[in-house]
Amino acid sequence: YFLRARRLLNTARYGGASLDAVAALLFLSIYEMGSLRHYDAWMHIGMACRMAQDLGLQREVGHACPDWTKAEERRWVWWACFCLDRLISTQLGRPM
Repeated sequence: YFLRARRLLNTARYGGASLDAVAALLFLSIYEMGSLRHYDAWMHIGMACRMAQDLGLQREVGHACPDWTKAEERRWVWWACFCLDRLISTQLGRPM
């Protein structure tokens, strides 16, 4: 599953950012961290963070998003990016 997911992400990442792509990159990086592939995890978390910023996930949507479940999903994905980026950067001694 890991290799197939990685192949799919490699072909899809140039098609533009999406919430699903960000979440997939985060799941992929968690697997890589567990497999001691820290450099790969760091790269995928970085990609997820850039996509998340491109989608504006760092901004609070407030009442602009009538679907509260979608707003909550955006919030959770953003904070997962933030926390995983801090974690892997600390582990590898990289700047945050």
